[in-house]
Amino acid sequence: MSRVKEYLDTPFPEGLVLLIGSTGSGKSTLGNLLVDPPKPETAAPDSGVTEQSQYFTTAETAKLETQFVQKVRVKNSPNSIIIDTPGLNETDSTKDLRHMTDVIKQLAKQKYLLGCLFVTKWDAKVDRQYEETMKYYGKLLPDIFEAVNVVLVMTNYAMDKKSVRTREKRGVDVSKYIVDTNNCIKKCIPAMLFIPNVVLIDSFPAAESIDDEYLACLERRNDILNCLRTYLIVLEDFVPFN
Repeated sequence: MSRVKEYLDTPFPEGLVLLIGSTGSGKSTLGNLLVDPPKPETAAPDSGVTEQSQYFTTAETAKLETQFVQKVRVKNSPNSIIIDTPGLNETDSTKDLRHMTDVIKQLAKQKYLLGCLFVTKWDAKVDRQYEETMKYYGKLLPDIFEAVNVVLVMTNYAMDKKSVRTREKRGVDVSKYIVDTNNCIKKCIPAMLFIPNVVLIDSFPAAESIDDEYLACLERRNDILNCLRTYLIVLEDFVPFN
């Protein structure tokens, strides 16, 4: 339990974090985990699944995934803000423009940007929607991506022992998914000068074993926080924020 307490007590770095990815990639669930990670005592008695606080609207709490820009302050860290963006290039380009305008307005209100989390399911194939989403942000914020701290967060990566054994038995090459996604990001956002750090995570873990998936989830959350601490940029130094 000491390691659990250590991870839960780890302070969130001050600044803004932007979640970017396709609809259904797990951005909102990841956002809820970052804002307020579930505690061991919140495990639902019948399902053994942690009850996650719903700060961001997710597919589990609404009929549709994120359809608007959501902004939430991190619990116990009022100067830390996470913005969850909608997926783009789906049905209505007018909505895309409105969403991007809203993202710019939200960014313009903040002083510091900790980084961007590019979110995708770990085993999802890179599709046209994901590519267009990356291209859209790359064109909108080219100067930012020359300097910003980027983390590729690959969700739905079950970390319980059974799932690990199953992947090994099937000979699943996780590195191939990572390489394919990084190649897509590099192609769509040429302004990016560095390969993103990669974190594989299950943002909604089972809580049956503190020493198994739940603890692994907290460890990966802590990995993301450590990545975000490495660099901070001042938004007012970048177009269109000056």
